[in-house]
Amino acid sequence: MPSQLRDDITSDYSIRMTAKAIEDVAGGRLQEWEGTGNAWATVLHPDGAEFEFAIMDGERGGKVSLQIYRLALEAWRDFLADETCDERIIDLPD
Repeated sequence: MPSQLRDDITSDYSIRMTAKAIEDVAGGRLQEWEGTGNAWATVLHPDGAEFEFAIMDGERGGKVSLQIYRLALEAWRDFLADETCDERIIDLPD
């Protein structure tokens, strides 16, 4: 997931669009949301977010809960907005 954020979530627009998709899926307004960025295909389901490397077949992807993805997206947004900080640490629930 960190690589997906770095490679594909590169603007305030993409952060807002992804956050809205998370809320729509979590709230039951959408059954599924799919997005393909520069390197990753992301699919959101009510039970989580799945990531698949879109450039090379067989490359390992992953899956996290929507809550974890939302928290990571918020931390990434804060990191991008803070030009004085080159490192950010966030506690994610297990």
